[in-house]
Amino acid sequence: MKHLNNGIYLDFKQHLMIRVVDDVFTNYEIKALKHHTINIHFISKGMVKLFLIQINDCLETSDIPFSYQDLDHIDDFLHNNVLEIVFETKGKVMASRRLTLPKGFMDILKEDYLQDQTASYPFEEFDDVLHRIYQRYEPFELEEDAIATFSSSLI
Repeated sequence: MKHLNNGIYLDFKQHLMIRVVDDVFTNYEIKALKHHTINIHFISKGMVKLFLIQINDCLETSDIPFSYQDLDHIDDFLHNNVLEIVFETKGKVMASRRLTLPKGFMDILKEDYLQDQTASYPFEEFDDVLHRIYQRYEPFELEEDAIATFSSSLI
């Protein structure tokens, strides 16, 4: 597994993966990933798409921006409803949790993708658009703009 700088990354192999990379994860954070409620929001701001992730008592609302143009395997992305959240330190997986995203959530992603294909976005403007979003909003403030929301807790 490629060593990444601390941060949150969107990855796609056989399924969608959110990789949370940090120098250290406490035992509490590892347990929280495995057992606490996880909230996922999907926001579409023109060419910029964002997933927001929040893990109760563990990870504040954090954003993961992307563009459909960045995804190598877009068809696989849109037809695989598995989301894995991974806590990683120095390329080593410390904990992970797999969620199944509901059909309604995935249908919204597919519809957004189809709408995005009919729009004309100059890809080179992605960073500028993202910068303007960051100037205007904190990640938690974007939750109200979510077009899809999913909350998962273990029972």
